Amino acid sequence: MIHLSVSDVNDNPPVFAEQSYSLYVTENNKPGSSVCSVTARDPDWRQNGTVFYSLLPSEVNGVPVSSYVSINGDTGVIHAVRAFDYEQFRSFKVQVVARDNGSPPLSSNVTVSVFITDENDNSPQILYPTPEGKSFMTEMVPKAALSGSLVSKVIAVDADSGQNAWLSYQIVKSTDPGLFTIGLHSGEIRAQRDISESDSMKQNLVISVKDNGQPSLSTTCSIYLLISNNLAEVPELKDMSYEESNSKLTSYLIIALVSVSTFFLTFIILIIAVRLCHRRKPRLLFDGAVAIPSAYLPPNYADVDGTGTLRSAYNYDAYMTTGSRTSDFKFVTSYNDNTMSAGNTLKKNSHDNSDFLSFTDDGSKFSTLSYSAYVTENNKPGSSVCSVTARDPDWRQNGTVFYSLLPSEVNGVPVSSYVSINGDTGVIHAVRAFDYEQFRSFKVQVVARDNGSPPLSSNVTVSVFITDENDNSPQILYPTPEGNSFMTEMVPKAAVSGSLVSKVIAVDADSGQNAWLSYQISYSAYVTENNKPGSSVCSVTARDPDWRQNGTVFYSLLPSEVNGVPVSSYVSINGDTGVIHAARAFDYEQFRSFKVQVVARDNGSPPLSSNVTVSVFITDENDNSPQILYPTPEGNSFMTEMVPKAALSGSLVSKVIAVDADSGQNAWLSYQIVKSTDPGLFTIGLHSGEIRAQRDISESDSMKQNLVISVKDNGQPTLSTTCAVYLLISDNLAEVPELKDMSYEESNSKLTSYLIIALVSVSTFFLTFIILIVAIRICHRRKPRLLFDGAVAIPSAYLPPNYADVDGTGTLRSAYNYDAYMTTGSRTSDFKFVSSYSDNTLLAGNTLPKNLGASSECLDFIGSKCSTLSYSAYVTENNKPGSSVCSVTARDPDWRQNGTVFYSLLPSEVNGVPVSSYVSINGDTGVIHAVRAFDYEHFRSFKVQVVARDNGSPPLSSNVTVSVFITDENDNSPQILYPTPEGNSFMTEMVPKAALSGSLVSKVIAVDADSGQNAWLSYQIVKSTDPGLFTIGLHSGEIRAQRDISESDSMKQNLDHNHTDTQEEQETILKR
Repeated sequence: MIHLSVSDVNDNPPVFAEQSYSLYVTENNKPGSSVCSVTARDPDWRQNGTVFYSLLPSEVNGVPVSSYVSINGDTGVIHAVRAFDYEQFRSFKVQVVARDNGSPPLSSNVTVSVFITDENDNSPQILYPTPEGKSFMTEMVPKAALSGSLVSKVIAVDADSGQNAWLSYQIVKSTDPGLFTIGLHSGEIRAQRDISESDSMKQNLVISVKDNGQPSLSTTCSIYLLISNNLAEVPELKDMSYEESNSKLTSYLIIALVSVSTFFLTFIILIIAVRLCHRRKPRLLFDGAVAIPSAYLPPNYADVDGTGTLRSAYNYDAYMTTGSRTSDFKFVTSYNDNTMSAGNTLKKNSHDNSDFLSFTDDGSKFSTLSYSAYVTENNKPGSSVCSVTARDPDWRQNGTVFYSLLPSEVNGVPVSSYVSINGDTGVIHAVRAFDYEQFRSFKVQVVARDNGSPPLSSNVTVSVFITDENDNSPQILYPTPEGNSFMTEMVPKAAVSGSLVSKVIAVDADSGQNAWLSYQISYSAYVTENNKPGSSVCSVTARDPDWRQNGTVFYSLLPSEVNGVPVSSYVSINGDTGVIHAARAFDYEQFRSFKVQVVARDNGSPPLSSNVTVSVFITDENDNSPQILYPTPEGNSFMTEMVPKAALSGSLVSKVIAVDADSGQNAWLSYQIVKSTDPGLFTIGLHSGEIRAQRDISESDSMKQNLVISVKDNGQPTLSTTCAVYLLISDNLAEVPELKDMSYEESNSKLTSYLIIALVSVSTFFLTFIILIVAIRICHRRKPRLLFDGAVAIPSAYLPPNYADVDGTGTLRSAYNYDAYMTTGSRTSDFKFVSSYSDNTLLAGNTLPKNLGASSECLDFIGSKCSTLSYSAYVTENNKPGSSVCSVTARDPDWRQNGTVFYSLLPSEVNGVPVSSYVSINGDTGVIHAVRAFDYEHFRSFKVQVVARDNGSPPLSSNVTVSVFITDENDNSPQILYPTPEGNSFMTEMVPKAALSGSLVSKVIAVDADSGQNAWLSYQIVKSTDPGLFTIGLHSGEIRAQRDISESDSMKQNLDHNHTDTQEEQETILKR
C-alpha cells in the first residue's frame, strides 16, 4: 500500500471576478459609507489561498487617493473617507491590489472607476442685477412703452447640472402687480399693458429664481424701475432706499470716526511720553564700577602709527546708561567678575562684535520704522522692488551685513515665491508678476545679520503696495458673447422711435474710470486668409452736415496694437474715401480676428471727430497639410507594432493619428494604404485611421510587414502626408531573428560607422583621462620642495620664538595671521595662499611677523572629492510652490565665524527669466525650494549655480552646479478641435434623406497634448434624440447612421458626445 501526500504550492495569483469595476456615488455622501465591494478568488489551499486587499498608492487632483477612499483588507469593501463634491470633480480611478498569503506572495490588480453623481446642492446665483447688499440699481422705462415691451432681464446661473440647473423666474412682490410680467424661463421683464400717466414713477419688483431640483432651491433679488424719459424728471433717486438704512449708516459712520480719532490721539500721547522718558539725565545701571568716557583708552596701551587703533584686537565689557538708546547700543556680556572696578584697567578678552545693527534711510538712527514700496501690476519678474540698508560700525567681518527674508506666507503661499532679496546689497526683487485684482498689498520681514560671533541681527518691515493699471477688457454678460451664438430679441411691429428694443449688459473688472463703459455699433469685415496685400477689406462712411470745409471728412486709424504689432502693419485706410486696405497677407491659424479704430475728422476750426470700431474676421482656407502625430514621422524612425499570430479578421492592429490645423471640412481627414508587403492582409479605416486585419493571420504570412499610409484632407485642393508603419507578426520578440533587417541596409552601414567612431572616441578620451590621473598622482608623491628661494622652510609643528602656549591648549596668546607657502606636494583643495610672497616673507633667523586674522581654508562641497562634481534633483511637474527640491552642503574646517557657511544662488537666467523666479535657497541650511510650480510641457530641465561663502576676511567661496530635472505626469485633458467647443455654439451638419446604414454623417476631432497611451481617445454618445438612429466610432469619433434614414425620423437630431472628461454638443438636422 502506497500513501501519497500532495502539498500545495503557491502557483496561482488571486483573480478578480471582473476585469474592472464601475460605481456611482451621490455627492455629499456620508464619510465612512460603503461605496462598493471587490472580490478576488485564489484556488490555492489554506494560507496560499487567503486574499488580502489594499489600495495602490496614487493621487487624485494632487491628493493621495487614501484621503478619498479606503478598503477593508479582509472583505474588499471600499469605503468613502470624505464627502464628495460633484462640482469639484466628477470621477476618479482607484487601483486595488489583491495579494495572497503564500511565499512568495502573488498579487493581481483591478481598476475601480468611481463616478460622482449630482444632487441639487447649489442655489441659483444671480449675475444681474448685482445681489450684494441693497445695491441701488435702476432701469429706465420710457413713458410711451407699450404692452409687451422689454423692460429689463434677470440673468442667473446654477452650478448644478441637468434638470437641477433649469431655472424659473417669478415676480413675488411688486408696486403695481398688473403692470409687469416676467418670462418663466427667460427672465425677461416686459410690460403687461401700456404705460399710462397714472402709473407711479417708481416701481419696485422682487424676483424669485428657482431651480428644478428636488427639493428646489431659490434666490431673490430686487429691481428698481423708473418710468421716465430722462433723469431730470426724477425728484430724488435716494428716496427709493429705506430711511432706516440711512439712519443705520449714519450711526456706523459716527462710531467709526470716534474710534479712529481715539486711537490716533492715544498713539500721539504714547509717542510724546516715550520721547520725554528718553531725554532725562543718564545714570549708570550698576554700582562699584567706573563710568568710561567716550574717548577713554586703557593705560599702558598706545595708538599705533597715529591711527587710533590698539596694537591688538580686544573686546571690552560695556555698560548701558538709562539715557542710551536701544537702537544705539547693546550689551555684549553680562555684568560679572570681569567688570572693571575703580583703579583697575580693562581686561583683555576674545574679540567680539559689540554693535547692534540699525536700519536707516539716512543717518545712524531710525528715520522710519518700516519701508514702503509701490509696484505696478503686471510687472516684469526679476525687476527691482526697493532696497533696504543696514549699518554696522564694527570692523571687517564683524561689520559685514547679510540680508535675508524672514519666512512667512502671503495668501497661504511662502513669501519667497513673491519676492527675493540680494543677500549682499539688500535689493528686493519681484519673483513673479503681481495682479492688483488678486491682492493689493502684502508685508515682508527683512533680517540683517552681521558676520560676528555670535552674529547679531535686526528686522525691518517692508510693505509692498500693488498699483492698478487698465488690464481687463469689458466682459459682456448679455447677450452671451461666446462663439457665433444665435440670440434673438423680439421687436413689436408697432415700436415707435425711441422704444427700447434690447440692452447689452457688460462689466469691467477694473475700478474707477477704467470701469466706465461706452457702447457703440461697429463695422464687420470678412477676409479670406492668404489674401493679396493691398486688396480692399471694407469701406467706412461718415457724414458731416456742415458746409464746405467744415463738412469735409478725413479718415485715419487710431494707433493701437494687434498681437504686439502696430495695427498699421496689418491694414491702412484711404484718408479721402474711407476704404480700408490689407497691408499684409493674413493667416487664419495665427489669429482669427482683430479690431481697428477708425477716426473721422472734419476740416473745421477747431476740428471735430468721431470714432467707430471695425471688426475684421479672417476666414479659413485649406493651406495646411495633415500632421501625423503617431507614428512619429521624423526621419527613418524605427517604430514597430507587434501583431499576435492568432489575430483574426477585423482585429485592431494599430492606428494612425493625425490632425489638421485647418477647420471645418478642410480638417476632415481620410486614410489610405498606398503600399504594403502583402496587399490583401491589412486594411485601414477611411476616416478613423484604424489598421485592422483583413483576414485571419496564417503561418505562411511574412513575419515583417511594411505599410505606407497616405493621409489626405478634404479641402480644395486636397493636401496629403505619408508615413510608414512597421508590423511584426509574432507573439514575442525572441522569435524575431533580426529587427534591423526592416530598415535599409544603407542606414545600417551608416549606423555601424557612427557606432565605431563613437566607441573609439570614448575609449581614447577615457584612456587619456586615466593617464593624466596617474601622472598627477606620481607627481604629488615626490619629495616636497619650497616654491621660493631665500626663505626658511617651516615645520608643521613650528611655533614663533618668545610665544608660548596658553594653558596647554596649543593656542597663541592672541589671534594672528601668518603668511604661508605652498609646496609642490600640497593639494589645491587642502590649502590656499592668504597673501602673496612679499617683504613680509619669513627670512632665515627671523620670526614670523604678526598680521590680522583671516580664514585660510577654501570651501569644499561635500561630494566634490568623489566621482561627481554636481547635484541632480528630480521634481514632478505641478509641484507645490515652496516645496523642497534638494539640499546642498559645504564644509569649512576653519573656526567660529571663519567656518560659518552661507549659501546663495549665482545670478543666471532660465528661458530668459531670472533663476530666482524658479528656485530659492535657504542661506543657512542650503535647502533649495521651488518658487513656482513647474510644467513639463514648458521645459524639462535647468541648471542652478550655488555659491557657498564663509564669514572670514576676506571671505572665501566655492561653486557647485545643481541640475533640476522635471518629470512628467498626465495633466492635460483632451482638446476638441471640431466642432468648436466654445460656448453653446450652434453648429449644424446636413444629412441627406437617402442616407443608408453606415453612412458617414459627421466626425468629432480631438487631440491630447500628452503622449503614448494617454493620448488615445475614446468617443461615446451619451444622449440623443433618437438613440437607435446614429452611432459613433469608439476610437475614430466618426458619427454614422445606424440604420437607413426614413420619412418618420425627426428632422432635428441632437447628439451629446462624451470624450473622456470633455463634453460638447452638436446638432444634426435632417433636411426634408
